Amino acid sequence: MQIITAVIIGAGGRGQAYASYATVVPKKFRIVGVAEPFKVFRDQMVAEYRIKEENETLEQLVDLEKRIADGAIICTQDRKHKDPAIKLANQGYH
Repeated sequence: MQIITAVIIGAGGRGQAYASYATVVPKKFRIVGVAEPFKVFRDQMVAEYRIKEENETLEQLVDLEKRIADGAIICTQDRKHKDPAIKLANQGYH
């Protein structure tokens, strides 16, 4: 069975909650990247999920030459979902 990979956009409380599913089913789901402007939240997620691709901003993630995951989980505040959703969809993320 192929492992589904995801990047987390926003590593605060919501991001941590959604990412925690990876600890429940590690043979099915893995967090492989994070975009988070607050270093303390980003560092926590990087350490917990052994993430190699960390970015301070969404733009840095989108500017990578290739898509690094199957999908993206947008965990920003609700009113800030639109721009990440559009940018990530254009990059080929589900």
